[in-house]
Amino acid sequence: NLHSFPTRRSSDLTELRAEWKSELRTGIFLHQAGLGLVSNQSAYRYHAERSEGNTPVDSMGSNRIRDLGHFYFQEVIEPNRLLRLKAGIRMNLDPATRQLFWQPRAGAEILPAEGLKLYLNSGIYRQFLTKIPRIDINGNVDWIWLLPDGNGDGSLKAVQHLAGLKLEKRGWLINA
Repeated sequence: NLHSFPTRRSSDLTELRAEWKSELRTGIFLHQAGLGLVSNQSAYRYHAERSEGNTPVDSMGSNRIRDLGHFYFQEVIEPNRLLRLKAGIRMNLDPATRQLFWQPRAGAEILPAEGLKLYLNSGIYRQFLTKIPRIDINGNVDWIWLLPDGNGDGSLKAVQHLAGLKLEKRGWLINA
């Protein structure tokens, strides 16, 4: 027989954010810029005492803090009422590792009718906070937040291409 004692677990995620954003329109150009600082702290504790045989004590603990600065600049060009083009760059700075992460992005929107938008966006995206499954020795799944470690291991980089249609009419929204 395997006897299980009470399992103790706790999970906490705290985020503090300070940001500044600005826009300036000159003719067909809309200049957008912003900067900010985000501080995330995650703490996760799991402990389950098991008895009998060679079954180990199942436990895990993680406590991480991650501060990131960011800056972005985007240029939006609207040559006419049917077309909107966007190009920009986002930069993240990790003070702990002194690494810069450059993330260029671009997009286009076609506005054929009031409330209807067709869009295509592409770019590089970095993810520094990730929700991952933690599986114990009995196969039980528990979702926890993971921040990269001090070396930067654990951050994710993705090249994303998004295409879609957005329709807003009389209080209804379809976004696919």
